[in-house]
Amino acid sequence: MTTLLRIVFALALVVALAWAVHWASVRFGSGLSAGQPRDAIQQAPGTVVGVTNPSSGNPAADSASRVRVCFTIDSFDGLSEEFRSLYQTHENTRAAADGPLCEIALVPTGTPAPETGDHVEIYFMLQDGGGIAPVKLRRKGVDLRIE
Repeated sequence: MTTLLRIVFALALVVALAWAVHWASVRFGSGLSAGQPRDAIQQAPGTVVGVTNPSSGNPAADSASRVRVCFTIDSFDGLSEEFRSLYQTHENTRAAADGPLCEIALVPTGTPAPETGDHVEIYFMLQDGGGIAPVKLRRKGVDLRIE
């Protein structure tokens, strides 16, 4: 009977230790919790503040399929409260120093280019320290892939 009790106790100890290691790695490992995985694509609303042809600087209406889209992120409400403040503060500081985010986007053939004032959905990945890496914009249901 004591051997069986020792085995049960050892298994319980191993399970508790494994859970503690997992919790610590999630909590302190990458700076992001299990609820906000770094490799998951996040979404936030944004506003286009400028569109140009990336080679000539002319308005995007003159461009074929590549445009330079500058945009602001309106809010990080989709993030958990724990991370919302970090990323919002970082983006406000970055925007004050560098201006809006600007990316080269591919506009599908037959789709009008975005215009200043358009509302877009910004898809991005989280980076350590509060940075983001935009991967796609969506405007009126149409995906604009970022190069």
